[in-house]
Amino acid sequence: MDAAAVIPYTRHAIATGVGQPRTVDVWLPPVAGPYSVLYMQDGQNLFDPAQSYSGVTWGVAETVTRLTAQGRIPPAMVVGIHNVPNRMGEYMPAKAVTRTPESRRLVQKDIDGWRAEVRKTDPDLATWVEPRFTADDYLRFLVHELKPFIDSTYATLPAPAHTALVGSSMGGLISAYGFCEYPQVFGRAGCLSTAWTVGNGVAVSWFAEALPAPQGRRIYFDYGTEGLDADYEPFQARADAALHAAGYRAGVDCLTRKFPGHLHHESAWAERLHVPLEFLLAP
Repeated sequence: MDAAAVIPYTRHAIATGVGQPRTVDVWLPPVAGPYSVLYMQDGQNLFDPAQSYSGVTWGVAETVTRLTAQGRIPPAMVVGIHNVPNRMGEYMPAKAVTRTPESRRLVQKDIDGWRAEVRKTDPDLATWVEPRFTADDYLRFLVHELKPFIDSTYATLPAPAHTALVGSSMGGLISAYGFCEYPQVFGRAGCLSTAWTVGNGVAVSWFAEALPAPQGRRIYFDYGTEGLDADYEPFQARADAALHAAGYRAGVDCLTRKFPGHLHHESAWAERLHVPLEFLLAP
């Protein structure tokens, strides 16, 4: 399939209960359901290169189609939730920020620094790092508005074992947050190039305290070694230690992979997406 091709999908505007309706793109595989569901962050980066921030998509439709045809995963559909201007504030785990006064100070320090740098080169992107932490509202939207709509509109397998959150960078953080905050809803999470470094790792400390018991759940992490990803390994090691302390077994309930040479970029996530999908979706 042409990597530059636009994948056919259905666009919905879902009421949020706060603010404007949320843009959501839904892709169905070319096989009959019922489907496991991948709820993916930064939905505009999934199917159409012209809409993607980097001009490159995740190739998720192509990867799911190939893995399904090969019998490596069961049928799965993709729900791509577009991000909003306050991307960082929405994807940053709110309880990690408010955990202590020092954690709030560290996160605010990073945000102030990034906004100052971004304004120098691209003022339009400065809103991506607004200091408003709305992750709890976002998760409530996913659980109480979006998932009921998807389950009532499409042939889904609604149980937690068939419901995954997937994202990269800050999208990895919010996926881990949803996994911890709503374990009765999201039994799977795929967190690629997770942005643990925000606030000098305050989210890792929160994660260690918030992890639900494994009980059949699965969570995946990875990181590259170039660009932003070059800083992630020690933070991911702390997250892995927290998983193991909570009873998660490597290769069974949790999996962490290092990808030498991979950048913090959609092309890298597309290249290795088959790894988390197989781990999360395989029976």
